[in-house]
Formats: sequence, C-alpha cells, structure tokens
Amino acid sequence: MGWLVAAVAACGGPAFEAMRPAPPVTGVTAPVTVDRIVLQWSNVYLVRRGDAAVLIDAGSPGDRDALAGALAARGVPPSHVKAVVVTHAHADHAGCARWLQTQGAAIVLGAGDVAVAARGTNDPLHATNLLGALLAPTFMFPFDPVTPDVVVDREIDLADRGLAELHVLPVPGHTAGSIAAVIGGEAFSGDLVKGGLVVDVETPSEHLYQTDRLADHRSLAALLDRGVTRLYPGHSGPLDAGAVRAWLAGADPDTGRNAISIDGDVRGELRRGGGLGDAGATLGIRHRIIVGRGALGAGYALGAALRGGYLRGGIYEADAHPIGVALRGAAGGFAMATAGVGLGGIRGNTASHAVVELDGELPAGPVRLIARASLGRVLGGPAYPGDAGIADELTAQIGVRLGRDHAWGDYRAGRGLYLALGYRDLGGTELFGLALGFETDAAK
Repeated sequence: MGWLVAAVAACGGPAFEAMRPAPPVTGVTAPVTVDRIVLQWSNVYLVRRGDAAVLIDAGSPGDRDALAGALAARGVPPSHVKAVVVTHAHADHAGCARWLQTQGAAIVLGAGDVAVAARGTNDPLHATNLLGALLAPTFMFPFDPVTPDVVVDREIDLADRGLAELHVLPVPGHTAGSIAAVIGGEAFSGDLVKGGLVVDVETPSEHLYQTDRLADHRSLAALLDRGVTRLYPGHSGPLDAGAVRAWLAGADPDTGRNAISIDGDVRGELRRGGGLGDAGATLGIRHRIIVGRGALGAGYALGAALRGGYLRGGIYEADAHPIGVALRGAAGGFAMATAGVGLGGIRGNTASHAVVELDGELPAGPVRLIARASLGRVLGGPAYPGDAGIADELTAQIGVRLGRDHAWGDYRAGRGLYLALGYRDLGGTELFGLALGFETDAAK
C-alpha cells in the first residue's frame, strides 16, 4: 500500500493535510486576508477585504458541500463570492466553478483553457514521471462545463470585484491557459509547481502533469522575477520563493524516458482438429512499464499479465515479468524482451512455469503492426506428451493496432483497438485464436 499512500499524497489528498494544521498565509498587505481551504484533491484560497471575497480555484466536482461548509464557517456564504480565479481548467481546480457561477460569482479563466472548460473534461494529461503515467486515468473525471465571465489573455486586476491589488496574469505551461494571481509579494500559482509528499509539503517539486514542461518553468521563473516572496500552490505548500528558485535552477531538463503500456483483450480459441465443443474464450489484461534514459532509447522493462475464462474448463493465468529490456528506434518502432514466472493455465490452477516474452511494434501508415511471442518451461504441474523441455509451451500473436503513438521519448499518450491472430502450442495441444483488444500507453 505504500505506493498508494505516496500517490494520494502527491496529489494533495486530504488524509495527509488533515494530519497537520494548514500553515497560515501571511505577508499579504492589510487589510486583505487570505485563508487556505484544503479540499479532496487541491487547495482553494479565499481572499477577502470587507465584503469583497474572491476564490482562487474551485476544487473538484465532489467538493461542493465541503467548499460551501468551509465558506460558511468563515462567514462567507457562496452567494457573497464576487469572483473565482480558476488557475486552469482541470477537474480538480474547476470542479465547482459552474456551481459558484450560479451563485453569482464571475468566473475568471485563461484564454487557452476556455474550450476545455466549455467541454467539461480534461485535455489528455502529459505525465512528467512514471507515477503520473500510472495515475492519469484516475484524474480524467468530468466536471460541469462552464463559460468564463472574464477571459484572461493579458495581465488584469480585479478592481471591479473590490480587490484592485489582486492581479491575474497568464502563466502558460501546465496548461495552455494557466493563470496565476499575485497580490503584493504573494502568488497563487496553481499547478506551476507543487509541494512535496506528507513530511515535505513545503518543498517544491514537479507536478505530475505538464502540457509543456519547459514553458511551465519559464512562466514560473517570470513569476519569481516579479519579486514574489512566497507561493501558494494548488497542492500542498506554501512554498518559499527562494526554495522554488533553487529547485527551478536545478531542475533536470529531461525527466527521463519512461513509459507505461496497458492492454486488454477478449480472445477466442479453437483446438486444432477439434469441433466447436473444443472452443473457448478468455479475457485478459497486460501491462508493461519501461524505465530508461539515453539517446539509443534503451530501457529496463517489467510488467505483469492476468487472464481468465473457459478453455476445456475454467482457467486462469497470472504472470509476473520482473526482468526485461526494451529498445526504441528513431522511427517509432520498438522491441522488448521480458522474463518471469507464472501460475495457472491449461494444466491447472496450481501449475507453474517460467516464461520469456518477446514484443515488437512498428508504425505503418495510420496503424501499428504488433507481434508477440513467448516460450515457457513447466516448473510444476501435469506433464504433457508434447512437452519439449525449454519450450514446453509456445505462443505467438500477430496483428494490427489503430494509431501510431508508442514512444517513451516525450510522455505522450497513444491508444487504439487492435485485432490479432494467435497460435499456442501447450505441450502438444495446438490452439488457434482471434483476439480483439484495446491498448493504451503513456510516454514522456
């Protein structure tokens, strides 16, 4: 469970913020006051002077009751909020924006995020590390579409909302339309940068996702050049500007060439020489993780696979592949070899085997050609007449997948349906099959 704890903490989850009181937001020129409200996945900031109240960000869609309660506890009914500065149109920051708009608040949003907000779903997330690639599906939940009242394409102030000192400016990078709010030496920086995990929440770190990481860093540097002394990010924090500047100066221009691939398929198979009574169907899911650096595109590969269904009786198969290597070509093709052990299969649920698997993909116009093969040696379970020692079991699959994207040089997502023909020789029992599946991958 350690990875899950780290994953939730990385996103600013409430279970961890609740362990320590939210540090006070200080240093803002009086008589303006600022309160931090910690919600399910992100921070919201309430900026006030007298009857003028402005929110920075609007939490996730499920945060409505918590946000309403937090505002009421501070003596600010939602209907008294004059404006909401949505730092970017991701579901964990724009989730309650439409609801607040119906309460009378003006929504302030960057020009580059208007289309995303109108759609109510995140753009594809570009992960900056392997954890982000793994968690990306978790953060693709929808939010209520919203049309902003104020579109920011240059620096403005909120004088018409009672806070002339609060300036809002474009800071593209995390998203195309990211904006930040600045008041005196304090900056509300959205997801330009985030705080660290559990015990180092005030330590700057790279966000899990960046549409354009280098542009994000340039925007962050420009924000610091305004003389900002402290930043209040969308996750964890607050952050000392000096620490952010030092972190930014040491940031690696290349966060690595990692990738994750997940595919699932439904496979029908028929025993050679058999009738329909010998047919079977199985459902499987398979994932591979590639971690590596270097101009040649070499990486370490590992993964797992799980399959279950009916094939001359109910069966399941579970394989783990902790050892492997992957190579990526300049044209987008790649080859991978992994090795591991597994349980189950046609020999019975307690049978075990060692397995080596080879994978290859090659772009061909609008599709990718895919090929897979594996050799297995039985370690435990019934012996079959066709067992051949080092290759007691042989499988092969060849097919085509719609969509060319599959690289780990720029963390971009690729996905598509695939259709493949399959062959398996399990100790002399030959099976022919057809697989219909879906593959998704994310790569830096």
